[in-house]
Amino acid sequence: MTQTAPSSISASSLAKALAAIIVLVLLIDQLGGLFLRRIYLESTSSPIGRIARAAPTNLVLGSSTAKHAIDPAAFLPATYNAAENGQSLYFAAATLRNLPPIETLQRVIIGLDPDDIISGYRSDNVRHLWRIAPLAYRDQVLRDWLAQAKAPRADKPTTDPLIDLKFLSGLFPYRRIAPSVVDQWLRPRDTGDGYDALDGQMDGAVVLRAGGEPIEIADEAGDLLSALADAVRRHNLQIVTVTTPLAGYLREQDPRFEPALQAMREALAGTDHCDLTLYDAPWLQSFIRNPQHFWDGPHLNRQGAVAYSTTLAEVVRSECPLPGAAS
Repeated sequence: MTQTAPSSISASSLAKALAAIIVLVLLIDQLGGLFLRRIYLESTSSPIGRIARAAPTNLVLGSSTAKHAIDPAAFLPATYNAAENGQSLYFAAATLRNLPPIETLQRVIIGLDPDDIISGYRSDNVRHLWRIAPLAYRDQVLRDWLAQAKAPRADKPTTDPLIDLKFLSGLFPYRRIAPSVVDQWLRPRDTGDGYDALDGQMDGAVVLRAGGEPIEIADEAGDLLSALADAVRRHNLQIVTVTTPLAGYLREQDPRFEPALQAMREALAGTDHCDLTLYDAPWLQSFIRNPQHFWDGPHLNRQGAVAYSTTLAEVVRSECPLPGAAS
């Protein structure tokens, strides 16, 4: 009995099937990415979507210290607190760079951590920029920052050489967040004024912290501050910089941070900059000594935020008036 010679038909069919699957996967990836890019800025899953929906006059950006320190209900009218836990000045700059024009917006308040300017890419918080990775499709500066977020603890952070290749994928930046982006586009969430209160009080008494010797800023800090200044100018906003109080410590009065604060002032010199890191008053000195204001060392509790926001609003009205408009 003779055997039939192996046929190449099955191999050819398999190759065609594999090719069709690859094409289908690529098509899903690109069309899915295109759809998500179109809705991301409108979804309240995105910080841009939340800010645009709030349409504030005053916008707060920063890290968790600003998130828990400035209560819009006790601050200036029409304030939205868009600060985010674990983020940094890189997040604030990226948010402003990608924010669409908002007619009501007149002022941005940056809850500044001077250490962001000193640490640069070495900051642990830089890696959290991946939460807003979808913005890097159109923002090459943010994409360059994400490339540096690969090894945030390294003395010399490792640049990701594949960053541009990764962004050829439509769905890559939306991994783990695509369902929430779609859901909160279809059903936008009411995020209120953005404030997140902390209830409770720190244990123990407040210990005053001493300052140290000036610290040199990161090489890349100039690019970070320039990106922030460019975004402020593009939106024609007043920028207010303030370092929110820590228990027993005012960062703006620590000599270690003077080079960072000076670099910030120089970068923002061409903007409408109201620099409250130069502000000092007896109430601040008293405030940082009272443990009833703090949830822990870096963060204000609900009562502390109300007290701080109420007085800070008076300071902003006095020191940072908006040209031709009521604050």
